[in-house]
Amino acid sequence: MISRSETETERIAARLARRVNLGDVIALDGVVGAGKTVFARGLCRGLGGRTRVTSPTFKLLNIYTTRRGPLYHIDGYRLAGVPEFRDAGIEEIVLGGGPAGCGIVVIEWPKGWLRRLRPGPGWTVRFAVAGERWRTITMIRRAA
Repeated sequence: MISRSETETERIAARLARRVNLGDVIALDGVVGAGKTVFARGLCRGLGGRTRVTSPTFKLLNIYTTRRGPLYHIDGYRLAGVPEFRDAGIEEIVLGGGPAGCGIVVIEWPKGWLRRLRPGPGWTVRFAVAGERWRTITMIRRAA
């Protein structure tokens, strides 16, 4: 898919929100400024959330309330690997879709550790900058 603006990126994410299930892990992969947090904002709105969505860069984890359940928004950039994930308590959220599997997890900067954790079903969303405002967004469904 091609996005030419933040609004279009949010709309693409909102469409994906209709297809996600509780317990899904959505990995957002792309360079700085590619639209990962904008996509997370659109996903939250598509799930019925009305909270202001911000990058979890300094907190590592933001939790948003939506009509479909909690949305766990994680920034994996500063986490070097699985041990740090465990120490931060994030591994349980990723592997279980939040407490008791009642939420949806979205992770910016998933790096290679996502493969090592082997979360259940979900999506991988890749962002490529195709111009100053243009983004190519590829969404791939991961099986359980």
